Amino acid sequence: MGLTKIIKGLTLRAWRSAVGWSFFATGLRFAGFVLVLPLMLRTLSPEELGFWYTILALTGLTNFIYLGFSPMVQRAAAFFWAGAEKFEAMGFVVKPSNSTVSPNYGSLQELTSTMRILYLLLGILCFVFLALLGTPWIESSVLGDEEVRNAMRVWWIVILFAAYNVAGSFWNNLLSGINKVREAQVIFLIALSANYFLVCLGLLLGWGLFAPLIGMITEAFLTRELGKQKFLRSIPDDYRDVSWNFKHQMVNVFWPNAWRIGAVAGGSYFISNSKRIVAGEYLDLALVGSLGISLQLIMAIRQVSAVWFQVKIPLLSQMRVRAEQDQIKALFLQRLR
Repeated sequence: MGLTKIIKGLTLRAWRSAVGWSFFATGLRFAGFVLVLPLMLRTLSPEELGFWYTILALTGLTNFIYLGFSPMVQRAAAFFWAGAEKFEAMGFVVKPSNSTVSPNYGSLQELTSTMRILYLLLGILCFVFLALLGTPWIESSVLGDEEVRNAMRVWWIVILFAAYNVAGSFWNNLLSGINKVREAQVIFLIALSANYFLVCLGLLLGWGLFAPLIGMITEAFLTRELGKQKFLRSIPDDYRDVSWNFKHQMVNVFWPNAWRIGAVAGGSYFISNSKRIVAGEYLDLALVGSLGISLQLIMAIRQVSAVWFQVKIPLLSQMRVRAEQDQIKALFLQRLR
């Protein structure tokens, strides 16, 4: 009975914890790596596999376009949720000490409206960027491989998907920012499960490269729409109307940190992914596919190590607004153990 109670307690704790769901998602990612990848190796030619990993590497270049803003959106949402009166490039403005501390729904609504327009523009920029710069690279990489040259239509679908994904990616940042990290991880788990199911089904039915493409699009759609609905249900009805209201001042406040974060993200991208892009130019696609598989496994291991701290970043931001310095220290030390 003692062991049963311990197991039950640990299971319940993991079920209610953002960290637990993050590990569930990571476990599913590893399971997919073990189950889906062998199926891809069996049903896709080495050239098709190399073509797919080259596409993934190029679409990763969109990190330059929007990743700098993503942490800023999450940070601003966390500050407003904790009651901050105003968000600034360095810090925040809190309400007077004698006032009631509650979420600043008005500023949160302005943030949502502004990001809706900004990320739509970033999505359009993403499409133009990939169409003008990525297409010639893809064409030169697959030149001479008749089987893959016919799959160029996949590339154009990927471009449209990448633009759509960028345009709606801010919803999950907002959801995590209001400390709904667990809910965000549950949504990710559902979307990833749908992705793996459709990829396996498509590969078994002989869809070729369209199988991972449909799975990836489905995952992005579910992540975006479910995250949007969960976020809007978390705020009062009076603040759910997200109009086309662009606040230039808010973007100006974001920019000093956003471009620096984007530069770091870009450097990180090139360190981990530039090999695949360069390899597509000088090596045959079969070798590029093998390299992509190895790098994917390394990235999965890397993500596991960051789970313990990342899920608590929104909560730490809210504690800053409430001046809970002792709780911040305790939580930070707990995450390091």
